[in-house]
Amino acid sequence: MADADVSEFVEVPGDTTLWTTQGIPPRKIALPLEAHGRLRWHHPIFGIAAVWALSSSVNFYSVANQNWEAGNSLDRIGWVAGALGCLFVSLLFAGMLARALVDALSSHPLLILTSETLFDRRQLDEPMSWKNIERASLKSVRGTALVHLKLVQSVYVRNGLFRPGGALTSGLRSNVIVLISDLDKDEGDIAMVILVATKSSRTEPSQ
Repeated sequence: MADADVSEFVEVPGDTTLWTTQGIPPRKIALPLEAHGRLRWHHPIFGIAAVWALSSSVNFYSVANQNWEAGNSLDRIGWVAGALGCLFVSLLFAGMLARALVDALSSHPLLILTSETLFDRRQLDEPMSWKNIERASLKSVRGTALVHLKLVQSVYVRNGLFRPGGALTSGLRSNVIVLISDLDKDEGDIAMVILVATKSSRTEPSQ
């Protein structure tokens, strides 16, 4: 590879093996890294859960409707709580499935990492410079990988309801959570690019 093309890569630590843990050369990951959405094996379960919860809500309502006069106050509270609780669960799983489908079916990359910026189309209106990221840390919650970003200056973040790590309301945020699961690129590579690019931007000498 010619020297002129080196800037189109980011070097990340090499992968360790059972037999080799030291002296491992770094790996090069080509930039820009563009990741599209994809459906995972558990997403259909959201639909099944939504249907089951809705059915349970209807059953609670049916029982309450047939036995309201005969039931006591405790029975009525139980029926109403059951119907509303199951309805809430149904809406939650339906929303999560809908959000996953919208992301997976998008023709545009959801996450774009370049040598200068990070652009999460799912929640940001424009690319964000690596220099605006003070700290990045990787978190994993029940098999879902997230990168937490602490920003130097707040940016506008759109509503991410029903998406893991998404903001409940739109507005300026100094902390941004980037979902790196549910994408068609290796989440380990994505995480390493974000961590290395953030560290490099903080150690660059001021111009």
